[in-house]
Amino acid sequence: MDMKLWGSAFKPNMAILPLNSSRDPLDVAQMVRLLSMDNPYLEYVIAHHQRAVPGGGHATIAQMEAAIRSLADSPVTVLRLKPGQTIALGEYAGVLQPPREGSDGGE
Repeated sequence: MDMKLWGSAFKPNMAILPLNSSRDPLDVAQMVRLLSMDNPYLEYVIAHHQRAVPGGGHATIAQMEAAIRSLADSPVTVLRLKPGQTIALGEYAGVLQPPREGSDGGE
């Protein structure tokens, strides 16, 4: 219920949520649903702890996005950042910046 409290209290328009090898994409969808319950402003979700190329059997951003659509029935946009790409937060939330020159994204 913490997610519902955060969504209600702070009304974020963006959330960076954990998607790793042991997390079910439905867990992330549930987080989005809770963050959106009393918050009409949630527009963007970014997966973190996500490898650029997930290993076999690991959750993918596509699976997370499908789970969000099925459970949360939300207009949230899942941002797919490329290795080395940054996103400006604050007043520039939602504005993607190109990858830094010479960046391989690292792991």
